[in-house]
Amino acid sequence: MRYHNNAVTNKNQRKEIFYSQENYRTLAEKYSVSLATIHNWKNYDLPVKTEERFRDRACGPKRVSYALGKWERKLICGLRQMEWISLDDLVIVLDGLIPKLNRSNVYRTLKRNSLNRKPKNENGKGKGTFKKYDPGYIHMDVFYLPKLNGKRAYVFAAVDRTTK
Repeated sequence: MRYHNNAVTNKNQRKEIFYSQENYRTLAEKYSVSLATIHNWKNYDLPVKTEERFRDRACGPKRVSYALGKWERKLICGLRQMEWISLDDLVIVLDGLIPKLNRSNVYRTLKRNSLNRKPKNENGKGKGTFKKYDPGYIHMDVFYLPKLNGKRAYVFAAVDRTTK
């Protein structure tokens, strides 16, 4: 049986509290809980089977509300599965389409649907490793920076493959 993080008593203790003839204070000291907890379990009355009466209930909200609608969430998940673009790129692409969109909404939607991480390759190929190079081999990358004062800037990154 799994208990939620805030559970102090287990199913058997709740049953003992419910059927016990001891006073509230004695029970509270015995189980190290408050008088209010003892009161709740002594007066707990639900029209369910006896065994299920004492089971642990979820402590989360009964109704979950989302900032994004059902179709908006489906759109985010569909785009992610089609392209596997990054979170920030996904936010940029959908920015004009969804009014309440922000980075947190998108991330929570992806996390809820287990799409926050790229799946491992189905074709059996895992992450590759660089082959061994002799000292002196340099890998170069070039990429653009945003325009500043109307001028295009570049970044040249060089990595020595041997020493990294």
